[in-house]
Amino acid sequence: MEVTRKLTREELKLKILATYSDEEWEMLRRDEFPVPVSAFNRKTLLRLLEAIPDPDAEIPEDAVSKMSGELKAYLTNYMPDHPDAHLPVILSCVSLAFIFSEPLHAAHQTKWIVQFPEDKAVYYCPSREETTDSLCRYCVCRKMSEWNALTAEQTAAAQQQAGSSAARIRELLLKNGLLESGILHPSDLVFYPEVRSLCKQNKCGRYQTTWACPPAVGTLEECRNRCMKYEELQVFSKAFPVTDPFDFDAFQNAMHEFKENVQCAADPIRVEFPEALILSNESCDRCQKCTWPDSPCRFPGKCFHSIEGYGFLVSELAKKAGIRYLHGSGSVTFFGAVFYNRH
Repeated sequence: MEVTRKLTREELKLKILATYSDEEWEMLRRDEFPVPVSAFNRKTLLRLLEAIPDPDAEIPEDAVSKMSGELKAYLTNYMPDHPDAHLPVILSCVSLAFIFSEPLHAAHQTKWIVQFPEDKAVYYCPSREETTDSLCRYCVCRKMSEWNALTAEQTAAAQQQAGSSAARIRELLLKNGLLESGILHPSDLVFYPEVRSLCKQNKCGRYQTTWACPPAVGTLEECRNRCMKYEELQVFSKAFPVTDPFDFDAFQNAMHEFKENVQCAADPIRVEFPEALILSNESCDRCQKCTWPDSPCRFPGKCFHSIEGYGFLVSELAKKAGIRYLHGSGSVTFFGAVFYNRH
């Protein structure tokens, strides 16, 4: 009789860590990895470095091998042009399934719901298929047919909780003059040093002049840490007609109108979501001369940090959020973002 070899979670962690050299792990930490790694998978692998797995939990080694093999076959079809990017995906998924006991996808991708009956996390994935021959069987999410840990009332309450905050934020944005919004998870975000370096070149003339821009908003790492404290964000935008690309006054008027729209939306958002972080296009010019760095901001409730100052590539944010970056010739589009925790 063949005996299935067991691995402890700590042993599995060490096997995964041995896949890359210390130098490669450090490159991953610096977001300079030589192969493409999604923000979600990078975050998972970096968590693994600090993880302290349950020493008593055991995993069948053949299950790990089988999942890895199936993932490799799947990625060969799904990502045929990037074979070098397969391994980080496999390691991330194995870590989530067998070490963290968490879903294989980011929350926003599947809109999974989590409840904690008897202090144990139970996940429900509304989009999970009713199949047994897919990689879903390695995920901790339950199929609808297996969803017996919660009562119908608990499930309905969880679904309402998951969607009500996002819907309310969107309602307040659109109600106050903004055009589009799309939901992202902080793990989707990429904080580009190159974008921050553009701020430092001071081509806009706002660097080191205002509380809304670098360096006043903090280092790139401080901006990252600030954003990662939230569960969700919505990227929003509004387009304005500017037929002449050289009409500076029309551009400025459009930008000021956008900022007023953001302010109108921010006031009720902060009443219902007092911890919200709101970013806006460009800088702040509410005061003729900013008090930075000598005195606190005169109007902290009306000063929104620059979205570019956080190192975001706005075109990338728009694409990931599923909203338009361009609205055709003869128009200009401004963007912002609101970070919040679901109620």
